[in-house]
Amino acid sequence: ILVLHQVPVPGTPERKSILLWRPPDANWRALSEGPEGLAPVDARDAVHQLLRDYNARIDMLEARFAEAGSAKQLFHVLRETIPVLRAMKNMLGPLTSARERLPKVRELLIWREQAHGTERAVELLYEEARAALDFTIAEEAEVQSQANLEMARASHRLNTIVAIFLPLTAIGSAFGMNVVSGLEASGPWLFWTLLSLGIVVGFSIRSFIDRSAVSVDRRLRNEIGKRLDRLKARGE
Repeated sequence: ILVLHQVPVPGTPERKSILLWRPPDANWRALSEGPEGLAPVDARDAVHQLLRDYNARIDMLEARFAEAGSAKQLFHVLRETIPVLRAMKNMLGPLTSARERLPKVRELLIWREQAHGTERAVELLYEEARAALDFTIAEEAEVQSQANLEMARASHRLNTIVAIFLPLTAIGSAFGMNVVSGLEASGPWLFWTLLSLGIVVGFSIRSFIDRSAVSVDRRLRNEIGKRLDRLKARGE
């Protein structure tokens, strides 16, 4: 007795079955589950039609995989491929077991080889779809990482500009107040002195920021290098 399942329908958890048995007269008989329940069918035609249905579904999924251009589309292809792959593996197991128990039955050999080819086709589709999905996710992550890097560089440039001009702004604001400080009658030398002092302080702050960024980057690189060395030492 063999219990095979028809092609899974997306969104439907139930699986329709085909029952086959070989009585002592060696004539295969079968019952196929349809809308009105189990009905007798020709066993050989039922198995061949079942395999043709699986191949047609695989061809359809391969066409959708070839047209998929986004991670979402690849995910839908992969999600519909998994039940087909599982059903084919569950079909191949009983056929193989039956072939081992009845090695002289020619129909079992033919059905098993056909099922093996179909199972291999859907397995390759699954592996390709999964690899394509992983690559698409990694590629999008790389693009996002590059965008974050560009934003970090732009932010660093803005911080550098702020660091240079912040002391000048603070000094200009302090001396622009209408407060008697006793320096109102000073000559032009005071202006140029304060301007030079502000520039020096600004570039000092910028140098401090650059050194901090380089130090953090160096520590990160050293830590990554140490972890890679540990993984290589463990053979990973």
